[in-house]
Amino acid sequence: MLSFSLFPTMFCIKRKMVLNIPETLSDILHEIGEIAGENAYLVGGSVRDLLLERKNIDIDIVVEGDAISVAKQLQKRWKGTCQTHSQFGTATVTPANPDRPKVDFVTARSETYKKSGTLPKVEPGTLTEDLHRRDFSINALAMCLDNNAFGTIIDATEGIEDLKNGIIRVLHTNSYDDDPTRIFRSYRYAGRYNFRIADADIPLIEKAIPLISNLSGERIRNEIDRIFLEDNAQQIIQDLAEVGVYEAIYPEWKIYPSLSCDLNIVKQAIAWAAEHIEDISIQEEQLYWMTMFGLGNKQIIPTYYIEAICFRLLLPHQLSRVTNVSQQLRNVEISNNDIRSIFDKVDIKLSENAIYEFQNGKWCIVDIDNKVT
Repeated sequence: MLSFSLFPTMFCIKRKMVLNIPETLSDILHEIGEIAGENAYLVGGSVRDLLLERKNIDIDIVVEGDAISVAKQLQKRWKGTCQTHSQFGTATVTPANPDRPKVDFVTARSETYKKSGTLPKVEPGTLTEDLHRRDFSINALAMCLDNNAFGTIIDATEGIEDLKNGIIRVLHTNSYDDDPTRIFRSYRYAGRYNFRIADADIPLIEKAIPLISNLSGERIRNEIDRIFLEDNAQQIIQDLAEVGVYEAIYPEWKIYPSLSCDLNIVKQAIAWAAEHIEDISIQEEQLYWMTMFGLGNKQIIPTYYIEAICFRLLLPHQLSRVTNVSQQLRNVEISNNDIRSIFDKVDIKLSENAIYEFQNGKWCIVDIDNKVT
């Protein structure tokens, strides 16, 4: 639980607060306020992290009215580019000055879910409707950008109180059913901020776990990829395992006991390599995913299940191919021809003169002709 002298003791829907806004960000927000007037608001995680005094590079703006029009006016001022999606009422402005951040605009909207796990039907709405469509109360905060009310916080869901008490809470009882990706995000935010998930949310999560199977593989993979980026990723992944998330993705997916420790080792190794080795290209996500499956002696599920999980989550096929080699090479009775055949499948060609030795539980392969070890 965190405490903030910043927060008022009584909940209020609108509250003028003295925020520690970095000067560069403040200038940008004032500029947007000059263009849009009282119709523009900083929203979501940007406001949350300002209140928590944490760095956040995202600038998300909600406009009551025409967000694309406001975005195009800012684009002209900045002499940058403006990518629009008229069907969604959204736009992204990228400034010509590389030192300035991009800004995302969205027209205030309401959402309706016809089926669990699918994308919602979107319609233009008010700021209040836009805040109520969001995932958690701590993300349903807005800040006025109009110069006459700049810095006023609008809190329609008691998000400030939840920030004050360190609680992750959805806004209605069907929230996890409507969008099961919120299960991943609830644990991710709890792990990031050392918050706890609201007691009332736990049974809602348990009820919605089977609905994860309705999600596309890409949406699931993206949520887990975001977890990998968290400082506390290993604990978040373990917490999700305890509520049965991975079995809901694929029934045979088991998390091995030392995964948390191994993920931490991989994270430290990646950080060390990035700091000490020049011109190195590290495929971090693939390393994390390979660790998730427990390669080598820690692989506790058959390779064909791993291949099925890779297919389900649209993971790079190379993962299942590397895993396949790892498991097959554990068989010490394998012949030289079989070894060459296995490596052929992963596009590694070994000559007939290659030498194979099994030492300390590992295969040592030296191919003098191709200069490969």
